[in-house]
Amino acid sequence: NGTDGSDDTWFPDYFLSVTTQPTSNTKTSASNLNFTVAATSVPAGATFTYQWQVNTGTSWANISNTAGQYFNNTSPTFTANNQTANGNVFRALVSTTGANSVASGSATISLHP
Repeated sequence: NGTDGSDDTWFPDYFLSVTTQPTSNTKTSASNLNFTVAATSVPAGATFTYQWQVNTGTSWANISNTAGQYFNNTSPTFTANNQTANGNVFRALVSTTGANSVASGSATISLHP
């Protein structure tokens, strides 16, 4: 070990993978829609944290719970209102202590008349 840490190597305690991807959803009436993600760790036993994100067009931004629009932003099942979030693209960032975070695939919400 050098004093500057340049020869240090980090080996994660867990390897994470997303096993259930959120799926796009289209509705013809205004309603709340659920998006679900699930993950596994190797070795098994990691405690996951979740942060849902929205695509801003140039990057991904963390979602905050917003009355009437977004609910359960740090849960494996995220809820969005398709009337106020129409056209938005979402993904989940899954993390645990001792591992690199992993992002799910993306899903779009649509409201069609």
